Amino acid sequence: MALQTPARVVEHHHHAADLFPDDDRTQPFGSGATVFYNYVDLRIANPSDLVLQLRVWLTDDDLRGEVRSDRASAERYRVEERGHRFVREADGTVHRENELWRLTIDPTTDEVRGSSLVTRNRAEVRYPVDPALCEAGGESGGQGRRGDPVRR
Repeated sequence: MALQTPARVVEHHHHAADLFPDDDRTQPFGSGATVFYNYVDLRIANPSDLVLQLRVWLTDDDLRGEVRSDRASAERYRVEERGHRFVREADGTVHRENELWRLTIDPTTDEVRGSSLVTRNRAEVRYPVDPALCEAGGESGGQGRRGDPVRR
């Protein structure tokens, strides 16, 4: 939700593993954060002059949320996944990689005004992946670490 606002992510600790396939996933891989009291997983900052409130609640089946503000923003935001792939390493381990970008959109013309890299994700996959979907390892472009944050 924070990526749908002018707020920026200043700290985000990624999970070491991708635990489930995309069957019911509605958000791009690597865009979520776990909230666990007394441990830092996500910190955001609001550089805008908008007052923002993030509200979350549980239903019987889902975690729901909404963003509230004191007034409309002059821009809209959209999260875009780029470079998604599965990589099978020589030892048989499969990793999932992608980049998340935030697009800034003009609300009247729907034109993209700009884009910025939010993060690069890399996590070990813990479910079966069709071998036809995997690339050979050793081509991760130096992404050897998982979830390298893009600091601003």
